[in-house]
Amino acid sequence: MLGETSYLKISTVVACKRLLPTSMPNDDAAYLYTFRYLLERLSWLARSERTVLSYTLSHVRGFRVSALRQYEAKLREIDTEIKWDHLDPAGGKLATDRQVEQLQLADIAASATAAAFEPNPAGETNQSYLRDLVPRLYRGPRLRRPNSLTSYGLKMHPWNDAAKATYPWVRSL
Repeated sequence: MLGETSYLKISTVVACKRLLPTSMPNDDAAYLYTFRYLLERLSWLARSERTVLSYTLSHVRGFRVSALRQYEAKLREIDTEIKWDHLDPAGGKLATDRQVEQLQLADIAASATAAAFEPNPAGETNQSYLRDLVPRLYRGPRLRRPNSLTSYGLKMHPWNDAAKATYPWVRSL
């Protein structure tokens, strides 16, 4: 049903942990690095819609708003693709899906994506849920390039030859 909802756009980031050139020092670093890619895409979407976007992250146990603020400040100081003028200057919020029900939609997209990439206990993956979301995946402003999906709506990092060989089905989305 989420894939058939015409007013939504989905952008998701997949960290191919075993293909990353270096490991992250801790879970917060990995979370924030992935968040950076998502924030870039959210800011691009807001730019294309000519709006300022407010964002709420699903709370992760032990992750504090102060860490989010420090990271946002760090990102503002370095060269990124984030379009800050299209994001709420107050920064993001942290909440649970009980506090902000719309986070359940993000959980659905994240679960569909995880099922496509992470093997279950039997060693199988299931791309069908992610394929159902394909119509809603963000492809950029009026872009129809073949690789626009993996640039916008399904950001893979790294997206190198090893990742392309490991996940060849992504090209068919």
